[in-house]
Amino acid sequence: MKLEYLIIYEDYGLPIFSECYGSFCATMGFDKNLFSGFLSALSSMSEMFGEGKGGLKMVELGYTNLNFQRILPSGRVVCVGLVKNSEDDQDYIESTLDRFFDKIHQIIEVDFKDKNWESVTDKEIHELKHKIDYEAILPTFPGFKNNEICAKGTCPFDHKPPQINPKTNKPNNVVEQFESNYNIKQPLVKRLFAKYFIYIYRKIDVWKHNRREKKLRSSNPMN
Repeated sequence: MKLEYLIIYEDYGLPIFSECYGSFCATMGFDKNLFSGFLSALSSMSEMFGEGKGGLKMVELGYTNLNFQRILPSGRVVCVGLVKNSEDDQDYIESTLDRFFDKIHQIIEVDFKDKNWESVTDKEIHELKHKIDYEAILPTFPGFKNNEICAKGTCPFDHKPPQINPKTNKPNNVVEQFESNYNIKQPLVKRLFAKYFIYIYRKIDVWKHNRREKKLRSSNPMN
């Protein structure tokens, strides 16, 4: 199981935190259908959860599974993008996500309780990132490495406070801020790398799966 992406945003659409940990964002940089599908999934999450409900929701987007959970009682939403290995069963994935969501809940609802994210500072964003990295990601995903391949300044939000929309004089929502960031096209080399990285990753995953199945058949000749 590979961590690709994490976003936390207010129920009404204001982004709090977002970061790529793999090829997901670079892939969206040249795949308009993937990008629009991702924005659509984010913008429809409030309706999908229903009033006053939490729980896990999952949306498949290309090779990535987007796993959503509403943080109660604030109603903020956490989205985790994962690429599954063939060896990962659903129970393992769900238990890992449960632990991860619990840690994010602790950080957002306790450590940053009553924080007004419309007036967040660069220092607070840095503190939030540090806590998420060392108190949520690293303990939950052993051996994790941040292989971010976005060009500097083109990853979503880039760990900065939400941008102000000059038309409304209010912070941009998730869709507006993503569109603003992705007006800057990713460098060709990094976009190509992301494309072939996913292709090779999936080929290796299929090979591992077939090898595992072959071993199982050889150890159970009656089946």
